[in-house]
Order: sequence, then C-alpha cells, then structure tokens
Amino acid sequence: MSTFSSNDNQRTVLSDQAYNSLRSAILTGHISLGSQLVVRELSESMDLSPTPIKTALTTLEREGLVVSIPYKGFFVPNYTIKDVLELYSVREAIERKIARLAAMRISRLELHDLENLLEQQLEHAIADTNRVDLQFHRIIAEASDNQRLIDISQGLHDQLQLFFASIAPSSARFEESYKEHLHIFEALVAKDSDAAEQATWQHSYNATTAFLLQHGQADMTQIDREMLLFDKGFLERVKADNVLKPQVLDSSLSEAQKSALTAILTEYIGPMAIFVSNNVLSKSVDVGEAIEKMAAKIPDAGKARAFKQAAASFLENLISDQSRVY
Repeated sequence: MSTFSSNDNQRTVLSDQAYNSLRSAILTGHISLGSQLVVRELSESMDLSPTPIKTALTTLEREGLVVSIPYKGFFVPNYTIKDVLELYSVREAIERKIARLAAMRISRLELHDLENLLEQQLEHAIADTNRVDLQFHRIIAEASDNQRLIDISQGLHDQLQLFFASIAPSSARFEESYKEHLHIFEALVAKDSDAAEQATWQHSYNATTAFLLQHGQADMTQIDREMLLFDKGFLERVKADNVLKPQVLDSSLSEAQKSALTAILTEYIGPMAIFVSNNVLSKSVDVGEAIEKMAAKIPDAGKARAFKQAAASFLENLISDQSRVY
C-alpha cells in the first residue's frame, strides 16, 4: 500500500514548478544579484501558496543560488572575488577527475556535440563565451557517467553562470579559451586520460589567472593561499619538453619563462605572486635581479631561500651569476 497521497504528489509538482521558475529567473538575470526573495510577494506573483515557494527556496539555497540570512529572509547572493575563486578552485578539482573518466567513456554523439560547441564558440565569438564554456564542461561531465560528479559539477556551473550573468565577457580570454577547449577535445578524441586531465587543469589555471588580472589587486588579501598552487608535474613536463629555452643574462624573458617564475612564486605567497611577478617582470631587469625582487616579497626567510633555489634550479642556465641566487 502506497504511503503517498494525491496531495503529496500535488505539493511536489507545485514545489518543482516554483523551483524551476525561480531557478530560471535567477540564472538568466531576471532576478538580479543581491535581490531579496520575499515569500509573500513570490506567492502572489506565481499564484502559489507559500509552502512550495519556501520548499523551492530551501532547495535553491542548498545549490548555492540563494542564501538565507536569519531574521532577514532569502536573497540572491552577491558574489565576491573570493567566492568566485573558491568556485574555480573546487571546479578544477572536480573537473580533473571528470576529464579522466570522460576520456575513457565519452560517446561519439557527445564528441559531436563538443565539436559543434567549438564551432559555436568561433561563430558567436566574445558575446557567448561564458555560455559556451559552461555548456562545454557540462557535456564532458555527462560523459563521465558518474552521477555524483555530474551533480556537483552542475551546482558549480550554476553558481558560476549566476556570476557570469552579472559581468561583461572578457575579450582577452576568448581566443585562449577556444584553444584550451580544443586541446581538451583532442585529448578526449584520443581517449588520453592524462592529456585530458592536464588540458583541463591548464584551462582552469589560465581562467583563474585571467580572472584575477581582470579584477585587479584590491581584494587579493581575501584569497586563500591554496587556490592557485601550480601543478609540479606540469612544470616537470614543461622542462622535459624544453619549452623554457636557456637565455643569457640581461636578455628578455619569454612568456613561458615568466609564467614559470610566477608559478614557482605562487607556491610561497599564493595568488599575490601574479601581481608581484607582473610588477617585477614588466621592468627591465635581469633574471637574477627579478628572482631577488620576488624573493623579497616572501616574509619567511627560509621560504625565500627555498624559492630562490627552486627558481634557479628550474630555470637552469638562465642565470650566469649563481651567487646572486643562493
């Protein structure tokens, strides 16, 4: 004998109706960031009783699209830079695993859908970059065939979509994002799990770095140190592939070499490394002087020495005067 009544089913249907309507309105920006969601007003506008509205708001709160403030009510969150970086950080960890699984399980139809999205990214260019990016990663998540990972990924995508809806897309990231998606796609076609994971990580790292640069230095003190730790395995592969070419003292650094120094410094002072590096490397300094200036920004003397040793070791043959580093 069933324990559910027709009233139970009706409440569920009404709650789903309220949930879908509110979720759509929030994600499309029809309900803006920071807006208060008043149950009575929503009940009147949606012609529903307060109960399904409250149920829907509670569900949306679990998904991170609504926040509940005691004695004040429900609100659409206003994301800070720290919030978005936390989302990026968690997304990176989840999507690396998703990429590995997807490389083994992705279907021809899903590959076809990804290929279509890559074409759309070129056709629609900058204006649609954020939507295509999120959809691209949703398809890969589905291809992982792991429902828990899919659910977590969907929640992260929804929160990022909410934030992206409130800002203008970055023209600087368009071409890079397309190339990074293409590398992920090629790894999935080849069913290469290692390459898919690495390409996914690199895409996430570049996106996070670009976000930091786009939004300036003012709020960097809020950011946890662990958010931009560089992948040591990637550094070793870069070195093995001889991407970083030796250069003589006083010569200009390549972009790859600048990125490598920034990445090493990130392990010691976190995301602030990006701004320290930009400040140092934008000036005409030799490699040894650049490393010394970066090390001066590390409060702990032991860590400063470790950074200089790591930088000198990794960028071997770049510094002719070794006494300036050790």
